[in-house]
Amino acid sequence: MRKVLSLTTGAVIFGITTAAQAQIDVVFKIDESGSMQSAIDGVKTNVKTIYDALPSNSHVGLVGYGSWSHCGSEGQIPHVHTPLTADQNVFYNAVEDMVADGGSEQGYRAVYESATDTIAAAWNGSFCVSTPAPSLGFTGAPYCNILITDETPNQGGRTQQEAIAAMTDRGGVFFGIMPTGLFAETQKLADDTGGKLFDLNQFLNNPQPVIAAVLEACVWATSLKAGDGLAEGECLPANSTNITYALDYGNPSQNSIQGVKISHTDGTWGGSSWNEDVGSLSAEASGSATATLPVGPLSPGMKFSNQFTMSSTTPGVAKAVATKETQVCLNLPPVAKCKDIQVFLDANGNAAISPTDIDNGSYDPDEGDHISLSISKSNFTCSDVGVQDFLSLTVTDDSGASNSCVAKVTTVDKVAPVVKTKDVTVQLSASGKASIAVSDVDGGSADNCCIASRSISKNSFTCADVGPQSVTLTVTDCNGNSASAAATVTVADTLAPTNVQANAPATIVPSDAPISFKATATDNCSAAIQITDYSCYKVKKDGSQQSKMESCVVNVSGDTLTVADSGGVGDNIIWTIIATDPSGNATTAEGHVLVANPGSSGETANNGVGNGQDPQPPGNPPVNDGQGTSPGNPGRKGKK
Repeated sequence: MRKVLSLTTGAVIFGITTAAQAQIDVVFKIDESGSMQSAIDGVKTNVKTIYDALPSNSHVGLVGYGSWSHCGSEGQIPHVHTPLTADQNVFYNAVEDMVADGGSEQGYRAVYESATDTIAAAWNGSFCVSTPAPSLGFTGAPYCNILITDETPNQGGRTQQEAIAAMTDRGGVFFGIMPTGLFAETQKLADDTGGKLFDLNQFLNNPQPVIAAVLEACVWATSLKAGDGLAEGECLPANSTNITYALDYGNPSQNSIQGVKISHTDGTWGGSSWNEDVGSLSAEASGSATATLPVGPLSPGMKFSNQFTMSSTTPGVAKAVATKETQVCLNLPPVAKCKDIQVFLDANGNAAISPTDIDNGSYDPDEGDHISLSISKSNFTCSDVGVQDFLSLTVTDDSGASNSCVAKVTTVDKVAPVVKTKDVTVQLSASGKASIAVSDVDGGSADNCCIASRSISKNSFTCADVGPQSVTLTVTDCNGNSASAAATVTVADTLAPTNVQANAPATIVPSDAPISFKATATDNCSAAIQITDYSCYKVKKDGSQQSKMESCVVNVSGDTLTVADSGGVGDNIIWTIIATDPSGNATTAEGHVLVANPGSSGETANNGVGNGQDPQPPGNPPVNDGQGTSPGNPGRKGKK
């Protein structure tokens, strides 16, 4: 069954209105080429859905193009599947008879020939006919043209401009349903006729936007509402002899209409001669009128109604009908009693109440009357926290009499944030310090409403914190609720000691013994220095080394090496220095001195660690201890 289109304007205070049915002519142009095979079934379903949503006395036609199986090669040209019809079965059968097996895209031609009613062929379900020439049978009602295709519509010998001219002459509105890539080709046709383009894939999923656009553009409707001057819950005294109605009318369309008239057309006591000629009504214009009608005799508790109709002499304009029902007083209204409450949001930030939550014993004084309860608001969210909503509880009895009271509803959020942490590792810098931000340990904390602040119990670290440290993340929401959770911050020191120095001169003379050299190093935290081994040797003229471990006496104590007996002139003493910080990072270096002849002359430099090549006495090869990081200690000047 086709749905009835209800073009109505309701009035909360004045009453409910209804509208008479509009009429429109709609012609579908559907591409039956082979490329539509995957879409044709969905198109059929949704075309029938559009048909069912149109006003019940509308006429709908169907034109196909591009099909090989309909009329052979002629099937590729536009051909009528059914002229305009108001018979659902006829239209449905025509839709189901469509196929997708051709190859010619003649969309503009189909639009042109439909608007000019010059289509040369028709498919009768079995074979193609062209004599007599088919006619779509336009009724003179507003006309909508709907083209459904998946390829360019320009292959039929007609241009977009010709289609625009034909649609303009017919006074029709063009709607195109096609892939968005074709919009540029057909946008002007839609714009110039007041229509719109829709994506084919979205249409296959949901035809409702097309339905809404067609009804808005092609159905002209007037609006009318009627009120009897009684506030909600009030009734008309049983001794009344007349009633005055306030009539508000309008023309929400984009077209002006002529010959507008409002008449009293029906009522409990029949129609009357009351009417008012409005005349012309421009686009989107509105107005009001007053009608006083006789009533009675009235019986206590009865209900009666009066109907008003707004009509126009402009073709295709729907009539609007407003009917107002009035209650005659009989029973006592119910007594509404309210109480104030608090509502608490859940973990999703929502809360709901029912009328009974704020009802405080409402009742009806008339024996045997039942009451129903309703409230002005039942759902609450985070935006309501702290706001005192004054809700109306309406109590209605069996006779429709009602009364209301107001309750104060306070929305409360007591749900604490959900705190999620993540562990993190931070590296100490060269200065022995590290820091973190809240985001480093926040693993996605959330709240049912909103988060006001995040804080951590500790954000800076030093060498004293090396290893795992527990840091507390505290999250406070916008409503003062807070929660905390711990994250593990691992403080790491990966920087090895630097500037490891033996602090020894390049040369000593035998008489300098005993002499001690204390090694030093620099670290971002601290370093323990240990001399691990040493050796004594002499370099022969052929460059080989001769051990002097028996003649030189060296003592090692932690970071200090003491030369008790230097052995002989030309002896080399070397030792290994290891500097290790508390995290196990270590740097190894070497100390070196040469026992020189007391009579040698010249400046000697420190044989420290990493200060480059050291000078040697004659007969000894140069010794290179590597590129230094700082200058060595000055040596002492030898004797001449």
